[in-house]
Amino acid sequence: MVVQEEPGALYGNLAANPLAFRYEIKEHPLRTAEQVRVHEVCCLKFRVPRQMNCTTCPHVTEEEREEIFKQHICAKMN
Repeated sequence: MVVQEEPGALYGNLAANPLAFRYEIKEHPLRTAEQVRVHEVCCLKFRVPRQMNCTTCPHVTEEEREEIFKQHICAKMN
């Protein structure tokens, strides 16, 4: 994405672009043939009222990530 490739100076007196992020590829916890990108930096979504960690959160265990995926699937069905 172009926004992520811009220098940090575009966003103020910053050395690095705050919108650029790195991620690690991991196996999808529910779909064995798929992968999921896990962010290196937290998006802080869990701090929003009535929200949970995102499925790509770097702060959760693989067991917690599986549970989050299950919760997201259930929420979409309702």
